[in-house]
Amino acid sequence: SEDFVPTRATLLKANKTPQNYKVINFETVKKSTKSESRSQKWQKKKSTVAALSQTSDVDDPAAVQPTARRKKPDATEFDMKQARYEIIKFGSSGFDASDKNKLRLATAVRLGAKPPKNEYKNYKELLREKRMSQEKSDAMAKFSQLGKNKVGAAITNCKIKLKRKKVDTELSTYYGQINPKVNKK
Repeated sequence: SEDFVPTRATLLKANKTPQNYKVINFETVKKSTKSESRSQKWQKKKSTVAALSQTSDVDDPAAVQPTARRKKPDATEFDMKQARYEIIKFGSSGFDASDKNKLRLATAVRLGAKPPKNEYKNYKELLREKRMSQEKSDAMAKFSQLGKNKVGAAITNCKIKLKRKKVDTELSTYYGQINPKVNKK
């Protein structure tokens, strides 16, 4: 029939032997164990250093060796982070188990761990607690507002009344004085 369009699959079935196709096998690279890979890398570095030292004109083989990415810490070197951690660890030895656990969690969070989730609380109890705290804050606001108007100014006029000194007119208070000041202002 003229409506039939030949596809690759139909052609392959008809010929049974593909001529224009290549077979490609994909093989994954299997990683060797860490100890083997490290030892192999070390052997490669050793052999390259030996080859470089034989071919180069440099007399000092230490100059040819590749530089290490990380230097091993010297025993005399003082590490501030390690000292801080040891101090915190020593300080936590005096706490009881629950406080130690809290301190350990805080240290882990500070170092980048995810903080633990909050404990589950019943929603009705949570609403009750929020309502109670709101009532307490309202009561405190009313108590602090006592004796004040809406703006916050004091209602009473707090003028300080000065006590006037009485002028003594009795003669007995000035008895024996040479120059008494009686009724002088």
